[in-house]
Amino acid sequence: MNPRDGAVLPRFVARDVTRYGVQIGLAGYRARPKGDAQAIPDLAFSAAHLACDPPLIAARLVFDGPPVGQLFGPPVNGRKVRFTENVFHEYRYGRIAHVWSVIDNAALEAQLWARRAAAWDGLARRLTQAAKPLIFLAPPGVPRVGQAVDRAKRKAP
Repeated sequence: MNPRDGAVLPRFVARDVTRYGVQIGLAGYRARPKGDAQAIPDLAFSAAHLACDPPLIAARLVFDGPPVGQLFGPPVNGRKVRFTENVFHEYRYGRIAHVWSVIDNAALEAQLWARRAAAWDGLARRLTQAAKPLIFLAPPGVPRVGQAVDRAKRKAP
């Protein structure tokens, strides 16, 4: 099932589908993939693991794609990300009736923070290489820090 093709959802999803026990219906089920498609136009996913114990199907889905703007809060601005979702679907009469899922936000945030840290490190390196040594000259009559300490030591009994 392609989650972007909302026209086929009624064939696979119950009209009164629930998410975490709250009825969201077809409109609610359709809204999430639509939002994902807007945030990640080139989103691709595959099932890395799949288990079935009727009426439940569990899957570990792996998502890849370059999001636009923000994804689940943090700005990503087009850099490709990879994250997973663990999802359970309970079927009733051949259609998805109940959904429970958890997205691995910690792994996603770790990718984004690692990229930010690398960018900051690169920026700091470039600035350090480009910066010329700065010499602080005190105005005439104002002792530099080292001179003031030396004078204080000499005056101490």
